[in-house]
Formats: sequence, structure tokens, C-alpha cells
Amino acid sequence: MALETDKLHRLREGRRGVSEQRADREAKQALDYYENDPDDWLPREISFEMTENVSAADLVIEMRASPDCLGGEGVCWSQYGYSPDGDPALEYYTSANVTVVGVSKDYYGWYVGYGLGRVFGAEEESELPPPFADSDNADDRWFN
Repeated sequence: MALETDKLHRLREGRRGVSEQRADREAKQALDYYENDPDDWLPREISFEMTENVSAADLVIEMRASPDCLGGEGVCWSQYGYSPDGDPALEYYTSANVTVVGVSKDYYGWYVGYGLGRVFGAEEESELPPPFADSDNADDRWFN
């Protein structure tokens, strides 16, 4: 997978069921993890910029009370892009969505980070960066 990480990613944060301040703080911590990349997980630097214009966003992160993409609670993700060689695997990603569904506010940031890891190329949980590879970290302790 080729990450177009030189491109500035913009974020639209939808908040349902979590206070706006807490959702912003937790999402920001997950985004900061990937920007700082302390485990050298990403092949290149990446940065994020907030936008309120969802149509201008390259990356949309939202929290939903009802499971549009899951049978219960958790996180789902989708990527959009193109494959210049014509096979089903995308080589370039143009946009992505991460949706957190029905999780406690204490777990929101971890699920955002988990979903971002999957969007950025982890096909299996074992391929995720250390804070997100183990659901035992799925609470606010991973920020400390």
C-alpha cells in the first residue's frame, strides 16, 4: 500500500454520545499518536488539520449511537482510492472513514486509533501499532 502521507489529511469529527470536549481531546490524542509515530509504524510522516466541512475532508471520523456498519459496538472503517494496476488492492487512497459505534466514552480514543491503524494499512490486529494491537489497552490508560 502506498500512503499519500505528504498530503494533508483533514478531519471531520462527528460527536454523538460523548461530550464535544472529551471527543475532541481523545480523537486528538489518537491523531497525535500517528503524527508523532513513536513506534516508527508509518513509512512516512503524516499530519492532520481539522475542518468543519465534511465534503472537504479526506478522513472522516465519527461516533454513532446506532450501528450502521456493525452488528453491535466497536469500530468500522472504509477506504477509497484507486489501483493503477487494475487488481482489487488499492495502491493509492483518496479518502477514508472511521466510525466508532456504541462504545463508552472511556474507550473512544482507543477505537479511533484502532480504526486509523486499519485505514493506514494494518490488515490484521497483530499488524497494528502497539497501543492498538491489544484490546486490553482499549480504555483511557493508553494515553498515559
